[in-house]
Amino acid sequence: MGLWYGSTLDLDPKLLQELYDYQHLLASYVRFSPHIMTLQCPTCVYEVKNKECLSDGLYCLIPPKDSIGSLYNVTDEGVLWETLYGRCLHESIKEKEPDMLSFFNYLYNVRKTCFRDTFMGFETNNTVSAQAIQ
Repeated sequence: MGLWYGSTLDLDPKLLQELYDYQHLLASYVRFSPHIMTLQCPTCVYEVKNKECLSDGLYCLIPPKDSIGSLYNVTDEGVLWETLYGRCLHESIKEKEPDMLSFFNYLYNVRKTCFRDTFMGFETNNTVSAQAIQ
C-alpha cells in the first residue's frame, strides 16, 4: 500500500492515526510504503534552487495542499529535509517494526508539535525527531 505526499503538512493528524491503526491490524498482510512527491527544476535560477530545492534543483518541494503552508515560517528546503528524514526513518525501521509505530509516531509528532504554531525552525524538527524515535 502506497501513500504519496509532498510533505508532512499534507498529512492530517487524524489520517496518520487511522493509517497507523490499519497498518497495526494488517501488518502481516500489507506492506505500507511512503512516497514523496517532488519536482525537478534544474533550470531554475540560483535563488530559487538555493531556497526551495535540494541537489541543485533535482528535488524541489511540491507546495503543501491549500494554504496550510503559508501558516508557518519555514522554508521549502526545511520542509523537504524534514520529509526526507521521515522517509529515511521508514527505511530504517520497516523490517524491524511491521506496524511502523516509530514512523507514524514521528509524522504525527512533527505534524502536531512543529506545525501547530505560526513559527517552526529546523532545530525544532531535530528535537521532535529524537523524541519520536526513542
